Amino acid sequence: MSDQTSRQTVLPPNSAAVAVALDLVEDRMSGLPAEVIRDCLDPMRAPASLLDHLGWELSVDVWDREWPEQVKRRVLAVSEEVHKYKGTPYSIKTALDALGVTAHLLEWWQEGGSGVPGTFEITAYANEQIFADGPILDARLQENILSTISATKPKSRGYSFQIGAQFESSLSMGLAGRSNALTQPMGATILPQSGTAIGAGVMAHSVAFIAKTAEPVLPQMGAVFGCGATARGHSFLSLHGELLT
Repeated sequence: MSDQTSRQTVLPPNSAAVAVALDLVEDRMSGLPAEVIRDCLDPMRAPASLLDHLGWELSVDVWDREWPEQVKRRVLAVSEEVHKYKGTPYSIKTALDALGVTAHLLEWWQEGGSGVPGTFEITAYANEQIFADGPILDARLQENILSTISATKPKSRGYSFQIGAQFESSLSMGLAGRSNALTQPMGATILPQSGTAIGAGVMAHSVAFIAKTAEPVLPQMGAVFGCGATARGHSFLSLHGELLT
């Protein structure tokens, strides 16, 4: 009560309790240094504890609380740019780049494209390990990639995709893949369970699937990687599929 009576306010004495509480919060906020408020809205300066809230405030389409701090800051930093150009190849590439994923898009009308009007092909390479407690290309990252593509592409466009991990270092890799069927009310044909072992520089494709639903259906996949010294080069481990709107 002392806090309420010792400060100046324009509220009438019979104001509702919620109005008094909001007035008190506003009064306290106005007393904060301007740089504190400014830094809280800066993706690169905001305290780590506020990043999840900032993701909500900036309307980030795809967000994962389990991302490491540096990934969250990158995603937040490009949020405005992604929203500004949403529906363009630039927007898709920018959003994926924040996840440490390099993307290459091929439109249907370009040489080597599908030739099917209104579609495009995308190849996404994961270049860093986001989740420390799992393999590089695990189910969470795969879902992040596909959700990001679906959120930033034109809603009327169908696409086919390849998702892989690419590194420029001395290593050898193996892939054990598993995809679990999902059931959706609208129905879909999903990747069957499969397992594949591949070496550096070799591309492996799982069985393609077509989701004939209003929204793409994401397969659940898991992968385990092992590394050892071999030849230097790009190792591409691929999952392949097709989404039709």
